[in-house]
Amino acid sequence: MPNRRISTGAAAAIIACCAILGGCSSYYKVSEPGGGRVFYTKGEPDRNLNGAVTFTDAKTDAKVTLQSSEITKISSDEFKKETAKE
Repeated sequence: MPNRRISTGAAAAIIACCAILGGCSSYYKVSEPGGGRVFYTKGEPDRNLNGAVTFTDAKTDAKVTLQSSEITKISSDEFKKETAKE
């Protein structure tokens, strides 16, 4: 049996497909300290140089920037529950 090798590009494509199909997304709950508003987002929010965070709210699809926030990684089940359309 011949020794078969896979190209680097093909290997990268396979890994990318597995990541997409495997649901490798991370989910986060972003809240304002002191019991303020609560948001949910896919992917880790971007942190600006001044410490503010920017992300897309999953419920409204609006871009949100908060100067002060608490970020908690959550499960996909909690994300689905909290962002389900009522």
